[in-house]
Amino acid sequence: MATLAADGGEQFRAVARQLREIGDKDLTRSLYRALNTGAQPMKDDIRRNFATKLPQGGGRGRRGKGRLRKDGTRARGSLRAPESLAARAARATISVKGRSGRNPSVAVTARTSRGKSIDLQALEAGTVRHPTFGHAPWKAQAVTPHTFTTGVEKNLPGVQDAIGRELDAISERLAKR
Repeated sequence: MATLAADGGEQFRAVARQLREIGDKDLTRSLYRALNTGAQPMKDDIRRNFATKLPQGGGRGRRGKGRLRKDGTRARGSLRAPESLAARAARATISVKGRSGRNPSVAVTARTSRGKSIDLQALEAGTVRHPTFGHAPWKAQAVTPHTFTTGVEKNLPGVQDAIGRELDAISERLAKR
């Protein structure tokens, strides 16, 4: 999980406290809707980085010629080639969650289509681990470092602006009450 540091934490904390006291679900929903809307370009950029900067190879998938029949011919399509890491990561579900409380923050997580979390810290360090075919040890493979944070840092001002605008609007609505 990666956590974004954003300006305006005190304002977020104050508005979150007021929303909890009032219990207005509509204002809370509008805040998180603005967060998700503002983060959409960031999610798209992260997926684009995953698709272009992660390994495209398939390992044993390149050899996938099918199983050998009794007559010596190969059955086509019997050995499905595995998807590359880039293809799996590009389809990942990237979620942005706002957290209030003592430490207001925005957390960005990535999960594969099967629900397994993607090790974003390892990707940032420039390594990815994968099993070797047919035996137990795992292998570390070098990848382009900062694949994730380049998309986040590029779009962070837009996300901060969207959250700031919505916080200002909510603050005005709360002041009118």
